[in-house]
Amino acid sequence: MTSRVPECKEYSLEQFETLEGLGNKDAKELLLKAETVIQLLGSHTLALIQAGAYTAKGYCQLHQYPGVYQRQRKRLMQFWPKQVQSRYHDVYTTFEASAEVLKQSESEAAKDALDLLTILSMLDSAVLPLQIFEEVWNNSRGFISISSEELSKIDSLSQNHVLRLPSFLVTESNE
Repeated sequence: MTSRVPECKEYSLEQFETLEGLGNKDAKELLLKAETVIQLLGSHTLALIQAGAYTAKGYCQLHQYPGVYQRQRKRLMQFWPKQVQSRYHDVYTTFEASAEVLKQSESEAAKDALDLLTILSMLDSAVLPLQIFEEVWNNSRGFISISSEELSKIDSLSQNHVLRLPSFLVTESNE
């Protein structure tokens, strides 16, 4: 999460960092680089957010993103030509670029993210309860100060894990 309001730092899971403005020359250069990406993605908001996240994570520099996008678009054309021709083709392509990074990663978190994306992709957005995301956000706040002893027990299912489940998933013990 980003904000220029220092009071919002309490909502961040990451360490808060104050960002200063760019100089005029750097700001103009950044805008010109960003304009290329904006035009490439057809100003589609979700595609721009995904492209921004991709570059922010350091997978490529902003000026390299058009090449990444074009490679993913070409790949998508081979396997899913219908999606590339839809009005959401920019979103599909930027999403695929991010998914490709996850596939190449050997981290457990990346594998979990891909598994979660696979599950969520099977659900209709109309029936996907917003409560799932609200519960995850609220419960994740408790893990900021988890001790190393508690962390070592994370794979052992406990009552604490069950208590963190969204209320619509918790069943009575006699069921």
